[in-house]
Amino acid sequence: MVEKTQSVAVPRRTPPRKSAHRWILSAIGLLLISVWILLENSPDIVSLPEVVPTRCDVIVVLGGEPNNRPKLASQLFQEGLAPVIIVSGTGDAGENAVKMARRGTPLDSMILEDESSTTFENARNTAPLLDHLHARRVILITSWFHARRARACFQHFRPKLNYTVVTTSRQSEYRYSDSSWAWQELAKTGYYWVRYGVRPL
Repeated sequence: MVEKTQSVAVPRRTPPRKSAHRWILSAIGLLLISVWILLENSPDIVSLPEVVPTRCDVIVVLGGEPNNRPKLASQLFQEGLAPVIIVSGTGDAGENAVKMARRGTPLDSMILEDESSTTFENARNTAPLLDHLHARRVILITSWFHARRARACFQHFRPKLNYTVVTTSRQSEYRYSDSSWAWQELAKTGYYWVRYGVRPL
């Protein structure tokens, strides 16, 4: 007697679904478009509101821009807003100090920090100098697009100090449009958050 064998249905393999990948790519694309629209219309997202500085313990002028930052630092010093200026940045600290001296700022009122090549290093290397000066209130001099990340870096190392960020005129930043500066700064802010744990504030 021949037994009948029962056939077993083999499940058919279905190709991997691509819809999930499409949704992810679409979401990323939508996010990038939204950020682009935001930066094109509101580049101030990387900056800080303008403030009128009051007297502080020290002025810190950050390197990276050789004309308007030292000019602004000299102006605030001569207005009596601080008795000391820390000039920070490798390669241009000495040059900026000379430019400020030519504008009437005494060299003996300046402290040079010339070993930092990034904003993170500016803040890290300046922190011990602020301790030595017993500073509590600090004026940071930088460019408008750099204001938020600069303050975040200094607060990362000395969070109990009070920082006032005074920025140079936008008209002086002629190399790129406002939105181009904002794009660059947003990328650096994200990198600093991931690399150093400096949270954007």
